[in-house]
Amino acid sequence: MQNLLNNMRVVIMGAVGLLLILAFLWFKGGKVTLQEKKPLVSLTDAELRFIREKYSGVVKIYLPYYKNLNLELVLAMIGCESRGKQDETGEHGEYGSMQVKPDALADFNSYYSRQYTMNDLFNLYYGVEVGMGYLNLRFVKWKEMSKAVRAYNQGDGGADSFEAWDYFYNVENVRSQFKNME
Repeated sequence: MQNLLNNMRVVIMGAVGLLLILAFLWFKGGKVTLQEKKPLVSLTDAELRFIREKYSGVVKIYLPYYKNLNLELVLAMIGCESRGKQDETGEHGEYGSMQVKPDALADFNSYYSRQYTMNDLFNLYYGVEVGMGYLNLRFVKWKEMSKAVRAYNQGDGGADSFEAWDYFYNVENVRSQFKNME
């Protein structure tokens, strides 16, 4: 009986010690993570003005169809994805200003009964329409905009990865830049 009590004390003391270490790490450095923090994406004033001038009218055309989206969010995603370059191609097969992948285009075409091709994504209007529609599909699935934005970037299976969170924080940073524009 005495051995059992001693063993229980050792286990309890070990658990308390572990909790104290975790609490210290949490309060000392914030979120406990092994990933190195990357600097946030920030756009220059010229890039912000260029994107706002070039894309605001186009985004506003499609906003009535996607009630869950807003102008600053879409502009921020364009800024993070391509810095407003509508002819941008990504290293993973993404096309256009919103860097849409083939699987995302297929999902968009199927859901919205369209027949766009990857080359259509270089068109200012089609590229924005597809990007916004696909983001809306992610929101419909996840019911939470932060997860929809992360899934837009990393796919549904990677929506909780570190890369997806980095992307979300970058979008939020650029979104705040757009909100703070004069």
